[in-house]
Amino acid sequence: MGVMFFWVVTAVMVVVLSVLIRRSMRALETEAREALNSVRIANNLIGEAGGQSERAHEHLAAVNSLRTRAFVIRWLRRGLLRRRTP
Repeated sequence: MGVMFFWVVTAVMVVVLSVLIRRSMRALETEAREALNSVRIANNLIGEAGGQSERAHEHLAAVNSLRTRAFVIRWLRRGLLRRRTP
């Protein structure tokens, strides 16, 4: 009975984690599109007069934060995939 409970709990945890990772990846794709827009805006602002440079740096900081989050999600996803394959 205890062994069966362990496997049921493990299976539920795997399903929940995979759903959470998929949702995170979808959200990350949406944010990536927004980040591309931010990069375009930042490049335009950098090209303009110096008064807009603060906004450009804010957009670039948002892009760097997104890259960090993407790295963490990829790292987690690779770890989970490695454990599934024998």
